[in-house]
This record gives sequence, structure tokens and C-alpha cells, in this order.
Amino acid sequence: HSLRRRQRQMCIRDRLTTAFLILSGTIALSLFERSNTLQTMSIPQKITNAFFQSITARTAGFNSINIAHLTNQSLFLLIILMFIGASPGSCGGGVKTTTFAVFFFLIWNKIRGRERVHIMHRTLPPEIPSRALIVVVISFFLIVLSLLLFLIPQTNSLNRESFLESLFEIVSAFGTVGLSTGITSHLNTFGKLILIPIMFIGRVGPLTLVHLVKIRETTTDYQYAEENVMIG
Repeated sequence: HSLRRRQRQMCIRDRLTTAFLILSGTIALSLFERSNTLQTMSIPQKITNAFFQSITARTAGFNSINIAHLTNQSLFLLIILMFIGASPGSCGGGVKTTTFAVFFFLIWNKIRGRERVHIMHRTLPPEIPSRALIVVVISFFLIVLSLLLFLIPQTNSLNRESFLESLFEIVSAFGTVGLSTGITSHLNTFGKLILIPIMFIGRVGPLTLVHLVKIRETTTDYQYAEENVMIG
């Protein structure tokens, strides 16, 4: 009975996170695209298309509006949604909704001076926030490194204004979303080879990959002296 109650509470937290992402994405896309791709549509059509795009950016990757014609703020919003991704246990990619929620509350609780992470009157075990932090940080640096390598051979085919489109392409591959602004056909072979491992890592999961390549843990009987470092 206790296990079922915990599972039910976890499901409620995940649904709240998903609902927040869908609602905030729908509102933001409606505002960002009201004078652009949604301009000629009726109000119900605007809301429906924004709602649909807010959902599919984290899961299926279908699009009902032209991604190439979106405003910069809309592209960046979709990048954030693709980075977060779907819920755990699904076929979607990204860092997952629960990881995003735990990471957010980790930062929030640290700002409030709490050592442990509390969510909805429950305290998380210490290893859960640590895993969330590892997944987010590794995913972020993986995307940054991939973007750097991705841009190097594309110098002749992409201009400076294509930086956001390149970032969109990388995060879409990481989240195994499938959305694109249309630059895929203009990539050279090296650029396409960069996207392949990103899609694989994004689908398997950064934390799973870390466990696969993790060096065998060694124990020591000593501890180094403490040293303070200035932060900020």
C-alpha cells in the first residue's frame, strides 16, 4: 500500500510538470507567433497550433507550422522544451520532465538554504538530486561540445545568423525529436556524422552512458585537507 501511494505521488508530480510545460509553452508560442506564423489563423486555430507544437516539441516531433519561419524567441523556446524532453519510461528523449523538476527544486532549495531537497511535502534521497544534476550538466556540456564541432566544418555553408538553427538541430537530435529548420540537407558529411552519436546518446540517456563507461570505483583510506575556493 505504501509503495502504491509513493508511485501515485510520483505520477502526480510528473503530470504537474508536464502540464506546466504544455501550458507555458502554449501561452508563450501564442504570444511569440501571434504576428508571425499564426497571424492569419483564427483564435481557436492559434491556440490549437500552439498547443500542438508545445507538446510535440518534447515528444513526437511533428509540426503544424513551418519551423523555418518561427521567430528567434520561438525557436529558443522549442530548444528548451526539446532539451527537457518527455517523461521517464517513454520513447521520447531529452533529460526528462522529472529530472528537470528535481533540478529546479534542487536550485530552489539551495537558494532557500536547505540541505535536502523538498518537493510537495516530501524529502528526496540525496542520490536523486545528484543524479538529476549529473544528467543536466552532462547533457548541457555534450550539446555545447557537439555544437562547437558541428559549426567548424559548416563555415562555408552557414552564416552567422544560422547559429540558432544549428543549435536547434543539435538539441533536436539530442532529444530525438525530429524537428528541423531545414538546414539538414545543407550539412556536409562531417556535420551529419556529428548528429548520429548525439541521437544515440540522447536516446540511451546520458546517465546510462556514464554507467557504461564508468571506471571501476576505488576506495582510499585517507582524505585530503580541505581548501576553500571563492565562488561568484
